[in-house]
Amino acid sequence: MNRTLQSVRNTIKVKPTYTLPVYPTFNAKQKQPFVPPITHSKTTIDALQSLANSKSFYAIAEIKSKPFHVAVSDIIITMRMNDLAIGDVIQLDRVREIGSEKGSLVGNPYILPAYFNMKAVVLEHTQAKPITRRHWKVSGDDKYVTNQSHHTVLRIVDISINTSQ
Repeated sequence: MNRTLQSVRNTIKVKPTYTLPVYPTFNAKQKQPFVPPITHSKTTIDALQSLANSKSFYAIAEIKSKPFHVAVSDIIITMRMNDLAIGDVIQLDRVREIGSEKGSLVGNPYILPAYFNMKAVVLEHTQAKPITRRHWKVSGDDKYVTNQSHHTVLRIVDISINTSQ
């Protein structure tokens, strides 16, 4: 058995794998995350400055792969985030669009996190009302199934545009 397996392994041709260059995620000297330098065009800087002069903003943020249309002090109910505690402040970096009455900034698919700050605070972890349904093909004790979803409630604290480039 072992000889036939070994001979089969020897006859299989494996394509070579190509590796991509790996960039360091931390700067070794300063122990800070590695951020590649970003140069912005004059039109981008002008657009950010005109957008930053607005008083209120809206954003389309993606939380757990679902888009939410939010503004400051909005409350979001999303699926449970187990690694967060009540009172934690999180930085949202997956934003598709930020706008105001003066215009909007649309990402492809996301806006660079260097352009904005968006923070949310965890208010509570809740449970939904239990949903019980009946299996029509099952008999006995497993006839009814109960499902209760767990949620995390977030409040948007800050949406701002970075103009210092």
